[in-house]
Amino acid sequence: MLGPSLALRGPDGSLADAVAGMQGYTKVMLATFMAALGLLLLSVLSFTFGHSQMGPASRVVLCSTILAIIGGTVRYSRIVLRVFRLPDAAAVSGAFFDEHGACSTGTACCSTGP
Repeated sequence: MLGPSLALRGPDGSLADAVAGMQGYTKVMLATFMAALGLLLLSVLSFTFGHSQMGPASRVVLCSTILAIIGGTVRYSRIVLRVFRLPDAAAVSGAFFDEHGACSTGTACCSTGP
């Protein structure tokens, strides 16, 4: 939420900082979301063992259904991560200057250094 604001309203060079920061936190937030989803499914699974009014047959059906959902979540999250993975080499930072301070766009607007 603050990354786009930094990129738009920050000082010169803040676009690259905002992009790098958002890329780093995207990985952290995705891992946190997946952990929370896994813990939610495990809490539902533990509910089946703590509920005293369920018979053995309904516990088996419910446990197998929840385990299938957990397996499907893991499977499809791996597919999504594989399909939408952006290699670090293909990421564009938005910076107008390379690591040596030279203009990377080749235009006249980059005649001064960073």
